Amino acid sequence: MKITFLSLKQFRNFHDIEINFKKKHNLFYGNNAQGKTNLLEAIYYCSYFSSFRNSRQEQLINKNADHFSIAMRYEHNSLTNLLKINYYNKHKNIIYNNKKMRNPAAHYKKFITILFSNEDMQLINGSPAVRRIFIDRLLSHISDEYHYIIKRYTKIIKNRNLELKTGNDPSKWNEVYLNYALKIVNARLSFLKILNKYFSTIINTLYGAELKPELYYLLNNKIIKPAELYTRHSYLQAGDNFLEIEKIKKNTVFGPHKDDLLFKINGMDLKDFGSQGQKRIFIYALKFTIFKYLKSSFDNEPILLLDDIFSDLDNIRIKNFFNYLEKCSQVFLSSANYFILKDHISNFDLFSIKNNSITNGTFVH
Repeated sequence: MKITFLSLKQFRNFHDIEINFKKKHNLFYGNNAQGKTNLLEAIYYCSYFSSFRNSRQEQLINKNADHFSIAMRYEHNSLTNLLKINYYNKHKNIIYNNKKMRNPAAHYKKFITILFSNEDMQLINGSPAVRRIFIDRLLSHISDEYHYIIKRYTKIIKNRNLELKTGNDPSKWNEVYLNYALKIVNARLSFLKILNKYFSTIINTLYGAELKPELYYLLNNKIIKPAELYTRHSYLQAGDNFLEIEKIKKNTVFGPHKDDLLFKINGMDLKDFGSQGQKRIFIYALKFTIFKYLKSSFDNEPILLLDDIFSDLDNIRIKNFFNYLEKCSQVFLSSANYFILKDHISNFDLFSIKNNSITNGTFVH
């Protein structure tokens, strides 16, 4: 898959720009606050129809305008596709190949992007909710069934908690609650098992030394290696009499909404014992592993968006990273520091971002 054209009108700091992309590797460079990340955000928006900054749609509109529009042309399997998005008065209009898009959620599998950003470090250092959101969003994009199940489960937990808080018997929700909980946990375990299959090779390629990375699942505070799936009986056993505990705490204390992921390197908890460089390489290897999985699952190679991510990495790891990028279809990289990358970007198309405008060509001081 390859993006060949991008047009932005009144999007963030850009009033009216058009960019033609000729190469598979592209670098947006310039000082801070010039709009480099905004360009990556626009490409990401064409995949998810939302921002990775958790911004409200209205915040994407240029401060002097009342709407924004994005147009993108991209090629896939020798076919050219045109996507147009217009946002005005809290309404989003999406046109795909000259037809109004009826099911935006299905578009992700046609145009897949994977974002690498400094916020990814929260996957390690942040709360369990960050890691649950990460895996649930990913699985929801991959599987329509999972998307449905996680939405239903969330509503069921709200209803069940309401019964518990008001002193009512929540048992009428128990059967459907446990059925959905088991499906979610087993889907997460199955996915982690697949990722573990490729993860070691990728992280050692990036790090340039032998590491033993491990992805674990934390169920009811117990470390679970993603191997065998749960049956209804074994899952209930893992709950440790949760039905009695929740009567005291008056909320649902057991289930995938309480679970977590655990990351280890060489047998040690990465959050507590890993260096900043190891943490970054771990997360980037995880993203490349997801890239490999999505590519094989959908016969559609994801586009990579890399937002100024090379702090805490030495030149050897940066070199290994760029060597791995050679295996990828199309890459868009932003950086405020051209000079730490100059030895690795000879095959990149360069775009200078300055004063809300874009110049394509060789590096300019």
